[in-house]
Amino acid sequence: PDRRMFTPLMTASQNGDTLMMRMLINAGANLYAFNNEGIDALGTATRAGMKDAVSFLLKNGKIWDYSSPDTKNPAEIAEEYGHKELIQILASHGLSTEKAFRLEGFSFSAGGMFTTHYLMLSGSVALIEPRKKTGLVLGYAFNPFNWRLLVEEQDVIYQYRVNSSVFHAGVFKEFPLRSKAGKGKFSFTTSLSGAYRFYSDYEGTRRSPEGRFCIMPSANFNWNWQYFGLSTGVTYLKTPFYKVMPLWFGVSGSVTLFGDYARSAGKKIRLYNYE
Repeated sequence: PDRRMFTPLMTASQNGDTLMMRMLINAGANLYAFNNEGIDALGTATRAGMKDAVSFLLKNGKIWDYSSPDTKNPAEIAEEYGHKELIQILASHGLSTEKAFRLEGFSFSAGGMFTTHYLMLSGSVALIEPRKKTGLVLGYAFNPFNWRLLVEEQDVIYQYRVNSSVFHAGVFKEFPLRSKAGKGKFSFTTSLSGAYRFYSDYEGTRRSPEGRFCIMPSANFNWNWQYFGLSTGVTYLKTPFYKVMPLWFGVSGSVTLFGDYARSAGKKIRLYNYE
């Protein structure tokens, strides 16, 4: 094995090379060895989506044990990477994910959202259940500038400078779209939050728009690679300002940490041609 304890059998499993896997096992390779990330040959094959290699290992191994907190269950890896067919194969051999709901992930994101005549900076934190791909989100959006906006009052349109802020909290659900080891994953996320809008006084007056509770749905397309991610999408947020559309477009970047991270960078293989 290398310094990460990545064995030749893990490499062959990652590549789906069942012929090499057979040769290594016949030579005494340990099916149940774990690397430094707590992943074994079955886990590396699962991570790479190698169905034939997974089936081969399950046929040749009978004592898979992932009871230690330092090891990663291949069923959780299959679920994290969206390999639905492998989830079923592993389950048929007694390997399945835990059903308990555990918020083990933490994510922080920052970005901005804009609509006609207006924009706001935004930030949020989320607690994530990585197996069920759902969780809780808490966020804040604000306009850092004294923005000039139109307000319609009694059929008369006035122009004021005003700042806006929004607190929101809710739930979200992620739907994997495509995942490929080493190249990140694409997903679609929907969320539904309760939000409270509040505003500064109109500049030069002692009046301000009325603060109000509202429902704030959103939908986003995401790309994640290891701990980092990018997101773009739309949010529905109505304001009292004239000609400011309630549909906001947003972009953000995020950092995500997991207490029991099921992802692995895998083993990079270099092939040389000496001809």
